[in-house]
Amino acid sequence: MKKVLFGIVIITALAVYFFQTQPHSVAVEQAEQVKPTTSQTSVVNKKQPNEDSPLQVVNKLKKQISLCRDQSQQQSNKVQTLNQSLVSFFVSELKKGTSVSTLLKYTDLSKINQRTYIALLKDAIIAEQKQQLNITSSLNELANWQGIEAIKGFTNDKVKEMIQQLGDNKHSPPGLTLSVPLDENVQKETLYALLSNTDTFTTYSKTFIKLEGSEVISPATLFVLNANKFTPKEFEQAISSNQFTVNEVATAIKNDIPNEYIIALLQQVPVLDAMPLYEKTLFYIT
Repeated sequence: MKKVLFGIVIITALAVYFFQTQPHSVAVEQAEQVKPTTSQTSVVNKKQPNEDSPLQVVNKLKKQISLCRDQSQQQSNKVQTLNQSLVSFFVSELKKGTSVSTLLKYTDLSKINQRTYIALLKDAIIAEQKQQLNITSSLNELANWQGIEAIKGFTNDKVKEMIQQLGDNKHSPPGLTLSVPLDENVQKETLYALLSNTDTFTTYSKTFIKLEGSEVISPATLFVLNANKFTPKEFEQAISSNQFTVNEVATAIKNDIPNEYIIALLQQVPVLDAMPLYEKTLFYIT
């Protein structure tokens, strides 16, 4: 009996010992299994600070774009400054009497491409020649021209009335363009009167009033556009005391004036190697 009781006590003691130690070992095993996961989470957490949020990415991209724009603007300013310097050099050389053909010889020596070089030279020619011409943006000149009736519906009094109505906007009212035709029934006396504008014969009026057949208006332009009202001989005799510019020659060519009139006109152009400023047809007379 005693042996049985002793055996029960032993079994009970072992059972108690087993159940007291088993949870601890399981907990240890679970703890050991959790440790790697905790370690991996720690690694992930360490990596996350290095990854930018979408907002940070956008902000960085904006900064890069802004930097590119600034650099592009700086480069553009440098190119513009260089081009302006070259135009100024061309103008200076042209004033000294250097020919266009001579300046063109340096195209290959320039660091810019040929097309840009020629375009800048053209700008210089225009700038230099504009300094030699009389160009006005005021309607006052038209009001004083003799023979202004060569424009359909125009008289000196009507131009003066127009000036009064325009007030402070008489130079070039914003957005206003008035296209005017020639008077097809103009009298020869009116055309001869155009030749009498000695001081303003080649003064070019560039305003909101646009003459059909020409980008500018001048007594010389009006006379050339009416060349067909004369015979070639009459035209040659009429202009013998007046001087024209290559701008009138360009206007004549653009409006298909017969060659015999153009030949007579060329005799009255003192500077034939100039370049027309206003007509789209670009040519050189050599």
